[in-house]
Amino acid sequence: MMHDGHNSWSGRRSAAILLLTALIGAALDRPAVAMPRNARPGDPVPQISLTDLDGKVAKTAEWRGRPGVLIFVAAGQSSSERALRALQAARDTIAADNIGMLALTADAVQVPYFRELGHRAGLRIPVALDPGRDVYGRIGVIVLPTTLFYDKSGKLAYVISGYDLSYQNTAEAHLKLLAGRISADEHAQRLVTTRPDRDDQHDRADRLCRSAEFMRRRGLTTQAAAELEKAIEADPSYAPARLQLADLRALTGDLAGAEALVADVRKSDPRNRQAGLLLGTIRFRQGKLDEAQKLLEEALLLNPDPARTNYWLGRVFEARGAKDRAALHYRAAIEQLVPDLAAGPTPPRS
Repeated sequence: MMHDGHNSWSGRRSAAILLLTALIGAALDRPAVAMPRNARPGDPVPQISLTDLDGKVAKTAEWRGRPGVLIFVAAGQSSSERALRALQAARDTIAADNIGMLALTADAVQVPYFRELGHRAGLRIPVALDPGRDVYGRIGVIVLPTTLFYDKSGKLAYVISGYDLSYQNTAEAHLKLLAGRISADEHAQRLVTTRPDRDDQHDRADRLCRSAEFMRRRGLTTQAAAELEKAIEADPSYAPARLQLADLRALTGDLAGAEALVADVRKSDPRNRQAGLLLGTIRFRQGKLDEAQKLLEEALLLNPDPARTNYWLGRVFEARGAKDRAALHYRAAIEQLVPDLAAGPTPPRS
């Protein structure tokens, strides 16, 4: 009987892990940089009615007669975060209260991340959830972030694809023109004088990290590690490169190397949430279950990646023999990746 129960538990856990792996892999896909496929100057603003982070309905119909801005972003992407900060700063600079703004994300499982970002960065741009990528598909969004500026007649006027250090000045020029603060000639002059200064080290590190993600998903761990080492060399201060390499080192059994990389990040940024989560997974692999549980429970409160954190807490409790608690965390991980699974009451047992 005990043997059969163990096999049943192992089968359920294996199925859960397979589902989690497939879902996480799909969520990590990254498209190439390009302008939106279906957005052309003069196109009408899309009719959007989506739920925001607070459960309220956000509608572009409310912009009627006013300019508006749509910005498509991704959770955990530094360029998306920078663009949101810059757009908010540009709006604040010109006090453009008459311009509607809406951020859209397909990362519906990352609501805690966007709430925390909004609080930390003082963002007042509402974030709407597009989990089915309906609006993404209609616009043909390829690169994130993508920012679309619409005039007061509801026609597409400008697009900023991606992010660089000219983003805020460019966005500010567009907003001022749309708000009637400057003339078309002044707008053109501002764009000419806006220098697209780039943080070349950061950009190179970011590109190498995306390349490493691509390689890792295809099982090319050695090549992925080499890309991440190049990213660290390009920008030693770029924490995501060290954390990605630490995760890869842990996956391949180099726990000492992984821990050293995490320690580097925590030394310069003691409150780095992803570093705390990753250290928890390292402690689990080292068999230090008490430390692992403490770090992972702290990470769960901070919500850097709730699905992944719940998965590793499930592993901790499974190792302790607490199968019921493990099952709760495995279930939470899956429900955070697929919100529909959490809907509705639990059916009664037969």
